[in-house]
Order: sequence, then C-alpha cells, then structure tokens
Amino acid sequence: TDAAVGGLPGRPIRISAPVVHFRHSEMDSKSPLTTHMENIQITPEIAARIRELAAQYEKREFLMDDPSGFMHRYTERRDVEIVALIAAALAFGKRTEILSHIETFLSYMGQETPTEWLLSGKYKDAFPDSTKSFYRVFTFRSIRLMCETLATIISEHGSLGECLEKECRCGACAKHPGRLATLLAEHFPDDCSPLIAKCEQSANKRLNLFLRWMVRSNSPVDLGLWTWYPASELIMPLDTHVLAVARQFGLMKGCGGATLRQAIALTDILRTVFPDDPLKGDFALFGYGVTNGI
Repeated sequence: TDAAVGGLPGRPIRISAPVVHFRHSEMDSKSPLTTHMENIQITPEIAARIRELAAQYEKREFLMDDPSGFMHRYTERRDVEIVALIAAALAFGKRTEILSHIETFLSYMGQETPTEWLLSGKYKDAFPDSTKSFYRVFTFRSIRLMCETLATIISEHGSLGECLEKECRCGACAKHPGRLATLLAEHFPDDCSPLIAKCEQSANKRLNLFLRWMVRSNSPVDLGLWTWYPASELIMPLDTHVLAVARQFGLMKGCGGATLRQAIALTDILRTVFPDDPLKGDFALFGYGVTNGI
C-alpha cells in the first residue's frame, strides 16, 4: 500500500538503498549489523513533509525544554563536551525529570567550570561509591565512574574530542557503522552501564544523540565541534518513540523495539532525503512525535 502521513497521498518511490556504506571501509556482508531495506517505499510528498518538519523543529526554540539546552550555557570546548555527555547520558524517561536531574547534577559544580570540577576530584563528594539511585536506573556509583573516566581522558588527552579524533585518525572508526559510539563507550568501565551503554547491538540512542550534538554543524541546536567526523556517517538516535513515528510515516516496517540494525536502516532511509546530513531528519521525527504525543 502507498504510505501517507497527515493526509498526504502520492505515488510511492521505491527506495533501493543498499547496505550501509561506511567511508573508511566496506562492511562485512556477514556482519550482524548489515541491513537491507527491502520493500521500503516513500512518496515525494512524504519526503517533502519530512523536510518541512525538520525546518519547523530545528530552531533555537527547541533548546528551551530539551537536554541539548544545557551545553549552550558554556563556551569552553571541554566544558561543552562534558556537559553535553552528562545531559545525553541522563536523557531517559520523562522530559521534566530529565531536565530536573541534569540541573541538579550541574548544581554540584558550584562556581567551578565542569573541567575544574572534574579535575579537582570534587565529583567524589557529590557522587559517593554507592548503588543508591541518583535517577531511575542510574546509580551514584555509575555516575562517579563516568566522571572519573572523563577526568582521566581530559588529563591524558586534553579533551574527549581530541581523544576520539586521535583514535579515529588511527583507524579505530573503520570497523562498521556506529563505531564512533562504540569507541566512545569502550573508554568507560562496564559498571558505568546502563548510563553509558556497552552493548554493540543496542541502538545506543543517548550516545548517538551526543554525537549528533558534537558533529552536526550549521544548526541552532547542534554545535558542530567535531569537524573531523562527517555528519553523513552519524547514526540516528533511535528510541521507541522515534521508531513509532518512522513507522507511521512508512519509513520503517515490522515491529519490535529499537536496535542498532533498525537505527542504521532508518539512517539510510533518511539519507535519501538528506544525503549529506541524514540526522536532520531526527528533528522531523522527534519533533512530530512530541507534538502529537507519540
């Protein structure tokens, strides 16, 4: 059947998008992450609707009630990266609760910059080595370990971005799509999970959201600090809500929850609408979902 959203009919265009092409090396066709998007159809009207929604929601007003707003309070690159990772890591659950707990987290820093606070070790006072919950499934101990790891990375490499850039330039990002999120997660101990997701089959929504903030440029929301990584190779920050919207728009089929395989498939589809910047489509799907309670 023809896909239609918001009363938009039209003759469908069949997408014959191939296996994901990664710029560093071709994926192994036997890889469990290989995705073939068979029988996916999109109409010109829906493609136009996605572009329209992306333009509607990718505005500075988006920052008002979104975790991405916190990183815009800072100007020093290292501080921005730290706060962005904290905000993305805690972006789970009800929006009001997410914003409240990020605000609480940042209040522990007092008058110090995030970098100063981490390097001074004062995070240990705010986050004792305890399995008590700070927010939902995120324990004080997991946050303490995240802070400890960030402090080590900054001490040894200067910043999180510099650390990952060095590793990617040495070929560490060349294995398969989603590798940058996996590479980032590998720096953190297993006890940081689920704050920092460690499963390679996971959609890894929160880390991919952080990477969107760091990589995409020319945006009132995303910062484009990491110019060394192409926006065209980012992976959609996929969760069940965005997945539901994608299915409503006819961009995805089937059922089940968000996985890395599905995140890669949706990224490929959005690349047919935004060839050099597929995650621009995240604003369309996420914004539409929030507005319509999906």
